[in-house]
Amino acid sequence: MSLLLTSSVALMVLLAGWVDLVFAQSLNVTFMNNFLGVLDSMDLKNFTALVAQVTNGGDSSFATSLSDASSPKTLFVPNNNAFTQPGANFIGVDFLANDTQFLSSVLLYHLLDRKWTQNQLSTTSDTLLQTFLRGNNITFLENNSPQMIAGAQSSNGFQIVNQAQDTFVLQTFQYEHVTVQVINEIVGIPGPFTATIHTAGLTTLANLQAAAGYGTGLDTAIGLTVFAPFDDGFEAVREQIANTSATSLLNNHIIIGKTVRGSDFQFSQHTSQSLMNYTFNQDPMSEKFTVTLNGVTVNIVRTDFLVNNGVIHLVDGVLFNTTVPDLLAVPTPVSSTDISSPSSSSPNLASSMLSYAQPTMTNNATNGCL
Repeated sequence: MSLLLTSSVALMVLLAGWVDLVFAQSLNVTFMNNFLGVLDSMDLKNFTALVAQVTNGGDSSFATSLSDASSPKTLFVPNNNAFTQPGANFIGVDFLANDTQFLSSVLLYHLLDRKWTQNQLSTTSDTLLQTFLRGNNITFLENNSPQMIAGAQSSNGFQIVNQAQDTFVLQTFQYEHVTVQVINEIVGIPGPFTATIHTAGLTTLANLQAAAGYGTGLDTAIGLTVFAPFDDGFEAVREQIANTSATSLLNNHIIIGKTVRGSDFQFSQHTSQSLMNYTFNQDPMSEKFTVTLNGVTVNIVRTDFLVNNGVIHLVDGVLFNTTVPDLLAVPTPVSSTDISSPSSSSPNLASSMLSYAQPTMTNNATNGCL
C-alpha cells in the first residue's frame, strides 16, 4: 500500500485544492506551500502526498491548525519508509488509505499544541502529549477531549510508546512556528479496549469481560478507565474469587464515563462501577502508585496505556470483594474457564505496556481542555 504521489504533482494538486478552501478557512496558503516544499526537499514526500490527498478530499482541518502561527506547534512527520506498512501501529483499527476523514485523523494525531524541542524530549520524564485529534469518529473521550500520545525515554532516545512497533524520533528541525520531529513509523491512533487487551495478552481480563456480560460493550463507553490485572494476578486469588460474580469482579476494576489518567489519581474522588471508592497512594521514593478498593491494595505497575475511549492502568493483583456483598452481580460466579492460559498476542505491544513506568501529564495538557 502506498500513498505516494510524485512531489511536484502532490504540491500542484494541493495548491489547486487550497484555492477554494482558503476563503472558507483561516488557512495560511503561503506557509503551507513553503513548509511542504521544505519537507519535499528533505525527501519526506509520502507525508507531503498524504497532506495533499486529505486537503484535496475537502478536509482542511489539519492544514488550518498547522498553519495557525498564533501558538507554537510540534509535528511528528513519518519518513518515507514508514508508509510501506502504514497500518503497522494500528491496533483494532483498519488503516483506510482512501478515507479522507480517517487520514485527516491520522494527521491531526501527529500534531501537538505546543513546542517540543529535541532537548526537551530528550530530558523529559515519561509524559503524555496532547494532540489536535478530537472525536472525528475515531476517538471517544468524554467532553470531546483531545487524544494523547504517550512518550518515554529509551535506548533510542525519545520514543512514542503504546505502539506495536518501536517508534522513535530520528531528526528534529524548526520551521517558523513548527518544530518538526521526523519519526520512523506512522503513529497509530489508540484502538478499542477489547482489541487492545487481546493483542496485549491480557487473556483473563478479556474472558472476564465476556463472562460479565459486557461483550465488547466497554468499547462503546464515552470515557473509560480500567485497572487491568495480569493473568497471574487472577491465578493468585483463584480461591478468593471463586464465589464472586464475574460482573461484580469486573466492576471493581472499571470506571465508565470518565478517563482517569495517572496525574488525576490524587486530585479528586474516583468511584468504581461497583460503587466503591478507590484510594491512591504514591511512594515518595519510587513515585509508584498503589490503588486500594474495599481493603484490597495492588500496585500500579504501568499507567496510561491509551485506548480510543480512555485509558488502561496495569496492576499486579486483583481487586476482589472482601467485606461487602456483590453489587450489580449476575448469578454465575467466576469459573476456571474464565481464568485460562494466554492466547496469541503481540510481544511488542505487551513489552510496550511494561517497559515504561508512570507517564505524567505535561503542564499544557493538565491546564487544557481535559
